[in-house]
Amino acid sequence: MGNYNVIVAFRIEKQLLEKFDQLCKEEGIYIRSEGLRKAIIIVLKRGKLNDKAGCNT
Repeated sequence: MGNYNVIVAFRIEKQLLEKFDQLCKEEGIYIRSEGLRKAIIIVLKRGKLNDKAGCNT
């Protein structure tokens, strides 16, 4: 059962990366570093970016 959780988590992360890449490309932004893309997604998922920028509405 533990392996199933890893596979599901990987699929979710992969989907988030693909969606993030799509959104960036639409804005003319291309981030080559997978590590940087993952870090940005983690921060956004935690809601830290909006809190620190004072954008939480």
